[in-house]
Amino acid sequence: MLGARIALLRRQAGLSQRALAAALRVSPSAVGMYEQERRVPSTALLVEMARLFGVSTDFLLTGRAKAADAPQLHALTERFRRPLRAQDGNPLPRADAALLLNTILCAGELTDGEKSAIMEKTGGGNAMTDEEYMREALLLAREAAAEREVPVGCVITDGEKIVGRGRNRRERGKNALYHAELEAIDEACRTLGGWRLWQCTMYVTLEPCPMCAGAIINARIARLVYGAPDSKAGSCGTLTDLFALPYNHRPAVTRGVLEEECGAVLQEFFRDLRENPPVKTWKKP
Repeated sequence: MLGARIALLRRQAGLSQRALAAALRVSPSAVGMYEQERRVPSTALLVEMARLFGVSTDFLLTGRAKAADAPQLHALTERFRRPLRAQDGNPLPRADAALLLNTILCAGELTDGEKSAIMEKTGGGNAMTDEEYMREALLLAREAAAEREVPVGCVITDGEKIVGRGRNRRERGKNALYHAELEAIDEACRTLGGWRLWQCTMYVTLEPCPMCAGAIINARIARLVYGAPDSKAGSCGTLTDLFALPYNHRPAVTRGVLEEECGAVLQEFFRDLRENPPVKTWKKP
């Protein structure tokens, strides 16, 4: 859960992975590795993160807050009291709300009435909707765009819990396999301890390509939800439909969830890319 706490506090502080990386003097990919719990920050980095977020290192490591953490946690709870709104005007995702609520209750700084009010405003035990999970994927897509990657984001859920996150990293990683879906599947398999994701749902902002559609079949993912169709490589119904072939597994598919928002992120990225093309240095053949 250390990675989840780092991601939550970073987003609540209004920082991108790139901005946090600059403050810590590490690469943005390193921050991504910390949040996905593929790598553990050094002691010095943990101390610096705690200072930036205004909490103790104990809180980062265990989720158990000390008295010194109370001001920062109280500031975060204002999102619940006004009502539950994030800085950009969109509702705070329930996954973040649940994690934040857990840490607030651990802090022991709120009265029983305040705790009850917070629990009521987070919706009790109501399940998140497809749109809310897709907004989580959109956050990852925007992080990819900030690093000049084609903005594709993906999350995988097991019930109401997000067990895998991924975003496109092909340019930075110099690897054709670094698609958002494959990264999310990799993290979900490690989180759940097995390769069969038969109870899971994948949410991705762009229709999967042939490689990722094949990975979805092989991972036995039960359901796919995607946003924008892909006329060039979409393999789940647009250009072709691999799921219609007689493979040994056929996921259920929901298309067009937040299609306009997912498409707008891509359109804005490519428009900016045309207006500000990357500088290519000439190399001798």
